[in-house]
Amino acid sequence: MTPSTDFNSLVASLAAGAATALAQVQSGETPDPSGGAEHAPVSAEELAERRRVGLETARHLIDTLGMLERKTKGNLSKEEQDLLESLLTQLRVQYVNAAPKPGT
Repeated sequence: MTPSTDFNSLVASLAAGAATALAQVQSGETPDPSGGAEHAPVSAEELAERRRVGLETARHLIDTLGMLERKTKGNLSKEEQDLLESLLTQLRVQYVNAAPKPGT
């Protein structure tokens, strides 16, 4: 069975990617971007770099969803618009909570 290719599936897929990246950043279990062992001990610098990459990934996906929201304004069903707005709100709050605070 092939996955659904409707708008809601696209939005959900992008949102899941962003949520996964944010969850990994918040848990401290960010994967090695080079494909190495996930749980091998890493330096503080390497962990900071993985967090940065995870946050960049999440931000890119959130920005992509925001662009979809702008570009499709007035062309979505109520259900599609509500889903997109809800996911964007949740992801933006999660991103702000995961991002380093100024001065830290």
